[in-house]
Amino acid sequence: CVDADPADNSNLCYTEHDSTFYPSETEDDIHCHGLAWADESGDFTNQLKYNNFFYVSLYDHMYQRGYVENVVDVEEVPMCACMEDMNITVTRADCTQIDASLTFTIKYDASNNNQLGAIPEDDLEIEFNSCDGINPGNGNAQGNDLASYVYRLNQEGKISDETQSEIFETLVGYANPGDNENEEACINAYEVKYGSDVTVERYEFPKTQTNEFVHGICVKSSKYASALASDNDLVYVAIENVQSGVRMWEDRDYTLAGVEGSPCEGSTFLQPSRHKSIDKNTEITVAAFLEDDPTGDICIMVEEGNNRDGGFGASLRQFDGRFVDHGADTGLAWKGLGALHPFRVFCRTVPDQPTAEPTPAPTLPPAVNVNTCVDWGEGLEVGSCIYEEIKNIVEESLGNCPHDFVRELELAFGVSGEEAVKYAVDDMCQNGWEDADNTTFEDVDPQFKALFMRKYIEGDTFLNDETGSFQDTEVGNNIKNFHDNQAKDTKVNSFTSRLEGCALNSMMCCFGRDRQPNDNNGNCANPLDQKCVDADPADNSNLCYTEHDSTFYPSETEDDIHCHGLAWADESGDFTNQLKYNNFFYVSLYDHMYQRGYVENVVDV
Repeated sequence: CVDADPADNSNLCYTEHDSTFYPSETEDDIHCHGLAWADESGDFTNQLKYNNFFYVSLYDHMYQRGYVENVVDVEEVPMCACMEDMNITVTRADCTQIDASLTFTIKYDASNNNQLGAIPEDDLEIEFNSCDGINPGNGNAQGNDLASYVYRLNQEGKISDETQSEIFETLVGYANPGDNENEEACINAYEVKYGSDVTVERYEFPKTQTNEFVHGICVKSSKYASALASDNDLVYVAIENVQSGVRMWEDRDYTLAGVEGSPCEGSTFLQPSRHKSIDKNTEITVAAFLEDDPTGDICIMVEEGNNRDGGFGASLRQFDGRFVDHGADTGLAWKGLGALHPFRVFCRTVPDQPTAEPTPAPTLPPAVNVNTCVDWGEGLEVGSCIYEEIKNIVEESLGNCPHDFVRELELAFGVSGEEAVKYAVDDMCQNGWEDADNTTFEDVDPQFKALFMRKYIEGDTFLNDETGSFQDTEVGNNIKNFHDNQAKDTKVNSFTSRLEGCALNSMMCCFGRDRQPNDNNGNCANPLDQKCVDADPADNSNLCYTEHDSTFYPSETEDDIHCHGLAWADESGDFTNQLKYNNFFYVSLYDHMYQRGYVENVVDV
């Protein structure tokens, strides 16, 4: 009991006095509980707030549960305080509300010079109950959550928008009150607050494809590292400057071996809570916090054999050719059951690094020495860098060659087998595309940095919030100029791994509002304050239901919506695949936002 933990009901994001981030459960278990009250001084919640404070702090939590001490052992972080003085940011807190009754008689008070006064009876009754709130994320009833209770007080006109906004800066997971961990909310809040000094680079791995997944993650970054997973049972603890001998998984006594001299030496180890019982199709996102060094390295180690590598052994480099496959002989292994079990290790640098100059093609020995029939020193010209196109061109060039296309490329690449040839072609084409002229969304407009664009696709930023035309504005002109030029002769790169990890080879934008008049699209019109504040786009689809809360939208209850999408081929060298972000720019920013004024998500959550 010397260092025992309370029941965990929240996630400590960071401390404000020194901007220390607490990634992936490093703070151990914490328990947060709060109270809130109305602005009006006569409201029961205001007058009796110290009754509530006694109940929450001394009676319910200390006397009944034994919960004590501040979550960080420094004087700048109190155990209890006004919200603005807590000096920490967390995802959420439980909540207790006051329900009370007291009779007053309003009359002239002889004891106060016959001034009109409120004379209380001796019938005050107080109950302490779990808060009845409203979920800010979906508008549904939400119990025992401080942010949801604050939102209810605001909706009832009892506290101001400004007060609510400042409270939500401390309870940053307010939109998802049922998610105690909500590491994503922590990362987003930290990036918003300290984004001028710290860059947060996220990387989303492809969905796992095996029924069991044995893995670990290490990150080299100049500040912090964190990870979150779509499987709620999978959480990570960050262990800085990892050494051999640390515990490999929370649910096993097995240890990590071979760190020294491996790609994980000197890195932060993100210790998974689960050894192998991880759901198929789990999505894992890693965040590297970068401060002094503009780049970081993310490595994932997966168990070789036994069909427990998430499918990464066969497909990770096909999904993302920037990964370096270090193989299974780096020394990294998990130690247990009387043996060492090697990991296969894949690493990549974040963010993506542009290729400064084209990589020179390797100098091949004369064809006669490698028994190829094609003069690869001279080369062949192809219209697109995909397997079938290359196959057709090579077959036309073989003439009286004694071997077929596959053997020709086996000899040229120095590999064996048709699958290895396909992989080599895919890798070659991916490298070739990296040498082509590339642009980013910041080249569209300097404001369109990665964080800004992530918020844009979530339905946020001034692009979605404001009303009016983009024509002849600075940002509108920048979008049009990019469309007329770089969008048509350079490859546009992604701004977030959330889009890079589209497992179904497709993206879709569904717009819920028209903000721009005079473009013959949607029903926004002048005057804007009367005919455009909540105008509709041209209706081309029907919203059936939302998957996060299974809400059904019958018979056009969602109003008019407009959905538009794009899709691409599996093969990485295909034009539709390589240029999907050009297409995304056209669909989202140019065709629908700039030309038609279509913005915002279809459901405001």
